[in-house]
This record gives sequence, structure tokens and C-alpha cells, in this order.
Amino acid sequence: MQADTITLRITTGGKVQSYVATATEAVQRCTIVLQAKGSAVCKAITVAEISKRRVHGLHQVTEIGLTEWTDGGQQAPTICITLSAQPLDETLPGYQPPLSDDEFACACALEANLVTAVAGDDDDSIT
Repeated sequence: MQADTITLRITTGGKVQSYVATATEAVQRCTIVLQAKGSAVCKAITVAEISKRRVHGLHQVTEIGLTEWTDGGQQAPTICITLSAQPLDETLPGYQPPLSDDEFACACALEANLVTAVAGDDDDSIT
């Protein structure tokens, strides 16, 4: 891994909002690697997807696997998601290009609508 890489270990106890804040701030100056195993895998994917919709132009490489727990030899799923504003190797399995301008604009509009709906409307009626 490059020297300008930050690894975030995603756990089931951490908050998505905190991970997203850290990732979106840091990815503007370096590459971010999200690592998770077991039931935290879903949370890591959520953090990556939200981050890609908040910072335009992020490249992604996802690696999945299995690891053995120390007790009883059971296996658990693992995920390693690399996010970077700089181009990544497009030939790697698991590479995803940045969202298109239209996809990013749509994601921004959806988030703005959600924030507006949560923040301001006291009217409980559906029209």
C-alpha cells in the first residue's frame, strides 16, 4: 500500500455517519481503505456507497474473501474497499469507475431532498 493511504477498520459498533465523515474528509487528500469482517461487511459497503455519492470522482476497488476466526476454525466474510480520487488499476477484479456526472447529480439531489424533508416539514400529510 502507498504511504498516502489511510485504513479505516469498520466494526459493528461504529456509526456509519462517523465513518462517512472520516472517509469523505480524508479521501480528498489520500487513498482510503475500508476493511471489515463478519457482520460489519454490510456497514463497510454502506460507508463506501455514501462516500461515493458525497465526493465526486471516486474510483473503487473491492476485494472480498474469507478469514478464519480464532475459535473453532469458523470462517467469516471479509471485505476491503479502496476509494481514491486518483485513478486505480482498471484491470483489477472489483474495479468500479467513478459515478457519471448525471449519477452524481441525481445522488446529490436525492440527498438534498431527504435533508429538506427531515429538517423542515411539520406537515404529516402525504400529498
